Amino acid sequence: GAFYGAEFILQRMTSEYSKGVLAHQFQIQTGSGIARKSKNYSRTHFEFSGSVHIPFLKSQAVMARIVSMHLLTKEEVLLPAELYRVGGYKSVRGYADEAFPFRTAIYGQLDYRYYFKNAGAVYIFSDGGMGFEKKITLNGAHQQLFGYGVGLFLPSKIGGMVLEWARNLQDRKELGRLHIRVQNSFISRNHTF
Repeated sequence: GAFYGAEFILQRMTSEYSKGVLAHQFQIQTGSGIARKSKNYSRTHFEFSGSVHIPFLKSQAVMARIVSMHLLTKEEVLLPAELYRVGGYKSVRGYADEAFPFRTAIYGQLDYRYYFKNAGAVYIFSDGGMGFEKKITLNGAHQQLFGYGVGLFLPSKIGGMVLEWARNLQDRKELGRLHIRVQNSFISRNHTF
């Protein structure tokens, strides 16, 4: 079979988050496609993300981010690889990376940061979200997620390192998770323990 589709991305980012800098990020991504096999299958997705970094006093800032992802199709059952994966360092910290598959998901992140260098910071955070495995209905089956923790960002000439300790509300006896991320323009490595 063959697949035909198109994707549209609109993105704006003012600058990297750092001490004393008011910055924001905005992205809309949408696309649609049709797979031609014995039966035609269509998929359409719409994703939105926005964030703002607001400095205050001399070395502090608040960062807020919201993300919304929607997959539209007439199909009732989708493969796990087709669904949005939520959880971990990219979305709701305190859970295993990409632990929850959803057809529709929305989540937010809130950080309070203290900058000890121009870009180096320690921070506390809380993340929360909601995901739907099927279509969105008022009383439909959904899952709520909430994570919290502390983090450290260390800049260097070759990139940055992020170290975060996070837990979720369901953690009762576990110590939480350690998210480690090293990134620059050439590499991006992520590990969760």
